[in-house]
Amino acid sequence: MTVLLGIFLLGARKTDKTHRADRDDSLEIIKARLARGEINQEDYLEIKKVLEQA
Repeated sequence: MTVLLGIFLLGARKTDKTHRADRDDSLEIIKARLARGEINQEDYLEIKKVLEQA
């Protein structure tokens, strides 16, 4: 039982790190889109808020 709990916890930590990395990549993408003028500041802030809630 302890081994299963350990495996579950390690998997959960890995998933959390992956999720954070995906969110960080998404934030970099919207920053670049803002810099290129593809989105305005209002859109940037709205998208950023959604990403940070995920």
